[in-house]
Amino acid sequence: MQERGRIDRRAASGQTTSVPAARAELLAMLDEARDLAFLGDLQAARVFCAEAMFRHQPLLAGDPMLLAQLNAALIHARGFQLLGRLIAAIDGRTMRIVLAAEGDAGAPTTRVDADGIVHVTVTEAMLAQEAAVARWSEELAGLIWPASSRSAA
Repeated sequence: MQERGRIDRRAASGQTTSVPAARAELLAMLDEARDLAFLGDLQAARVFCAEAMFRHQPLLAGDPMLLAQLNAALIHARGFQLLGRLIAAIDGRTMRIVLAAEGDAGAPTTRVDADGIVHVTVTEAMLAQEAAVARWSEELAGLIWPASSRSAA
């Protein structure tokens, strides 16, 4: 792990020569973000997520699994505003994610208002369950992944 909360700017300035190398770098950055979030350094975790998102946009745009990994890292980092902006950039939908003070560990509650804004409420209890975060991350990747780009199973 790199020094806590520090991004290697030398690596950030270089060009990645291959897709596998770029993919490995992206996954390492997301792992670092999750580690920082679990250690309680949410701001540094969000910085890593943002850096990963901006440096690896082409990979994220072409791979829903990587997008789900980014979603999970953002969720663990409580990067709900950035996650909402990511969804808007990719899908065009406006999503507002709110962390409720209390509630059960069930799935996030979702409602759509008259303006088409998707309001999502999550709880700390839900965010403490890795399986729930993984499921929601995958759902978000499906939500923001254009259906016309998905291959038929």
